[in-house]
Amino acid sequence: MRSYSDFHEVAVDTFMKYVPTCPDFNADDFDTTMDLTYLDVRSGESRNEKRTYPSTCDFVGRALLLKNRAKDGGFVCKDVADWPDSALLHESNHSDSRRADVNIYKNEHSFLWDGDFVDRTRCSDKARVEHAAPNSFALVVIPGECKLVHPGFSSTSSQPFLPDTEAAAKTRSQLCDYITEIQLPQHRSFVYAFYIFRTTVRLMRWDRDGTAVSQPIELKNETEREKFFEFFYCLRNATDTQIEFDPTVTMILPSPALCRLSCRFQERQI
Repeated sequence: MRSYSDFHEVAVDTFMKYVPTCPDFNADDFDTTMDLTYLDVRSGESRNEKRTYPSTCDFVGRALLLKNRAKDGGFVCKDVADWPDSALLHESNHSDSRRADVNIYKNEHSFLWDGDFVDRTRCSDKARVEHAAPNSFALVVIPGECKLVHPGFSSTSSQPFLPDTEAAAKTRSQLCDYITEIQLPQHRSFVYAFYIFRTTVRLMRWDRDGTAVSQPIELKNETEREKFFEFFYCLRNATDTQIEFDPTVTMILPSPALCRLSCRFQERQI
């Protein structure tokens, strides 16, 4: 294990010990392929981070949709990169548009992306529109960040765990901001997250004492990619308690109609 400040790097198998168990998982039973076309880029090549979101949502969603939680319909992975949190916009007089790239939500909160709640005209990429949803720090279960430049963590275990550059520190600070905003309105003891840099992934578990970060998972390696798939597969049936929602607290949500009205109002102000 390598520890620096509040970030602690652990082996992937060690990290998975803190994820709900799924003894029935057998990678051979599932399609664990992932389209890496827009993630597998090299220095000097054209890069477009937003084009990586559909394949990420497809891959994650494929694991989450298997044998969903019967109670509330399970989870779904959404592209939120072009749709800021309306609450943050309102509180900041429209200056705070922070959001992750993709969010995992409960399907019971589908009012976020149903109907006209999402202004899909803001995105011309049909592949992305299919997964579009607004960011909501109050409702996101697991945030995900995709990067093609300025890695916040090393891509191999042989490199320094935390790159000592201003850009890398900014990336890590960005992730910290997201988790802070999630913890403010939600009653959570910890928050899972995932971070993709090109074809490597790091799983994360954030709590108020620090962050456990898995060693890098190489998506071009089938065996390692299956471990990434397994992470979401194991979470697909997780109870609120297992993902550290306080079971004694009930969130009071506005009606879907009020949410749509608020969203349209915020869009006009941007």
